[in-house]
Amino acid sequence: VLGLVLGFIYLFTGLLLDVLRLVLCLLLYVLDLVLGFIDLLASLLLDVLGLVLGFIYLFTGLLLGLVLCLLLYVLDLVLGFIDLLASLLLEVLGLVLALLYFLVELLLSIASLVLRLLLYVLRLVLCLLLNVFDLLLGLVDLLAGLLLDILGLVLCLVLEVLRLVLDLINLLASLLLDILGLVLRTSSTLSLASSTF
Repeated sequence: VLGLVLGFIYLFTGLLLDVLRLVLCLLLYVLDLVLGFIDLLASLLLDVLGLVLGFIYLFTGLLLGLVLCLLLYVLDLVLGFIDLLASLLLEVLGLVLALLYFLVELLLSIASLVLRLLLYVLRLVLCLLLNVFDLLLGLVDLLAGLLLDILGLVLCLVLEVLRLVLDLINLLASLLLDILGLVLRTSSTLSLASSTF
């Protein structure tokens, strides 16, 4: 019965470990999926930001071109000044946009790196937990085998002691029967002797 209980515990522990491994694999798959989704969302955000910035750049250029064309008819001096100012503004705007794009890309790269590092640490911790569970399962298996061996040895010793006790009882019963037979013979001999007198 103890062997059946230990076998059931061993099978149940193995099943629990398999379920835990399945849950951990599903968790790793979901984490990889979330990381891919974040990466895709970051790329989409960069594309949308580039599109919006390009539209702003184009709209600003068109607006400045329209203003310059209108001012061309008014004053050449004002047109030259506005053209110089517009060129300077476009350069500064392009520099600011390039700086913003670089900062956004840097932040997204740092976020992606941090997420990958967290995923790597999580995988490492999960692998360590799986190794600890495997070690514990092996230790339980070893202890169960050792306990079964000790129980078998104890049962063999108990059976040997019981066999010796039964042999001793059998020997004592045989001696008692011999003594009883001797007493009966002696009493019958004595009764025969007393009846002849």
